[in-house]
Amino acid sequence: MVRRAAALPTLLVLIAAALPAAAVPVTISAAPAGPAPAAVSRAAPGGEQDAAADVVDQARRLYAQYREAAAVDPRTDLLELTFGSANAPGAVAVKGLSADHALLAGFFAELARAGIGVESSVEEVPNAEDLKRLTWALVARSSAPLADASGTGAAVRALPLGERLRVLVNRFDGRVLVQTPDGRLGWVEEKALALLNDVAFVAWNRRADVVVTAPAAPVTDADGKKLFTAPLGATLALVNSGSERFEVLLPGGGTGFIARPFAAAEKDFQSANEELRRAAPADFLARTAQSAQALVKAGAGRSDYLVPLPVAALRLHDLIAPEEPDRLARLGPPLSGGVKGRELKPGDLVFFGDAKKGAVLRSGLWLGRGRFEADDPKTGRAAVFSFDGGVKAGSNGGMGIFLWAVRPQAAELANPCLLSTRAHPFHQAPPAALKRCRLR
Repeated sequence: MVRRAAALPTLLVLIAAALPAAAVPVTISAAPAGPAPAAVSRAAPGGEQDAAADVVDQARRLYAQYREAAAVDPRTDLLELTFGSANAPGAVAVKGLSADHALLAGFFAELARAGIGVESSVEEVPNAEDLKRLTWALVARSSAPLADASGTGAAVRALPLGERLRVLVNRFDGRVLVQTPDGRLGWVEEKALALLNDVAFVAWNRRADVVVTAPAAPVTDADGKKLFTAPLGATLALVNSGSERFEVLLPGGGTGFIARPFAAAEKDFQSANEELRRAAPADFLARTAQSAQALVKAGAGRSDYLVPLPVAALRLHDLIAPEEPDRLARLGPPLSGGVKGRELKPGDLVFFGDAKKGAVLRSGLWLGRGRFEADDPKTGRAAVFSFDGGVKAGSNGGMGIFLWAVRPQAAELANPCLLSTRAHPFHQAPPAALKRCRLR
């Protein structure tokens, strides 16, 4: 999260702290940090227009610089602003959308330092009133596609049944802009969700959960007739725990049953993983590699567990991590791995891609003895590959050139990018907003 500078003018602090979510213009008259801007000649209207255009251009340049300096990622950070001429001399009119008050206030502070005032009609979301207070959601289908937040409509991932989501924007046009537990922003069809207000979401979070721990779990009715298949990582509220099966509450209404071999009571699941994670981090990471190997042996693929194999293995041990390889690759300091990976340990995350561009394209999980596990680029199934350290595009079983490895700090979980369900703000009662992820 971007910190506000200590030199922020008092007036800006007070107004930014109370910035309205509705699109009501607010003029911020900021004292310049340096020499006062040149006086605008009122004798020449054209000169006033040129001065206003210069202010707008300067604001745009500052905005571009600020986005770069603050590492604003459009996949996870909603800060979309446009600029125009303001009524007041030396000010700029700012419109747009923001889901991070601190990011927005930080940018206004940059404008203040440059001696630029602000007339703001930025809409800050989520706005409980605009959303009719339905500020949370659960995925109510076996899976639901998440479309890119930019509005292109391209699906970027699939969300599993029961996934908790924070609702940011609902224009009541059939789509909802949401934030996922790992911070990704995107649009989901409203009919695929169960929208909840704070009270209902707190009630849901206070219930015990059942988590699907198999690649695919049949959900049946009371008579054993299959209703649908729940993917790995799906979570459902527990109604009753029987000796052979769990009775669960479905987000869309009604109940279903999941056989015990396919799922686990979340409380037991959380406790067992947390105990091992704290007591023996290396053993914990080795277990994630073993779980990935079990998925390989089961012949499972992305259609079964929906996320990249390393992320699926972490979820099987109650860790929520970024799905995108380039975000996952910055969870910790890069490791070279040594010759043929001899310095790597089971459970280390390994990354592949374009070395010249520094582009991370694929991720895997180190198994040991010169092997790693990943989704096969050709089949989409979980597979074990031999690590060859090659420098060609087809190296490492088609995964590409090895870039670096990262060893997750499983015992700490200090980074919001890597959280257990027990520590995650979406799972709390009451729930809270997700902190901005600090990637290295």
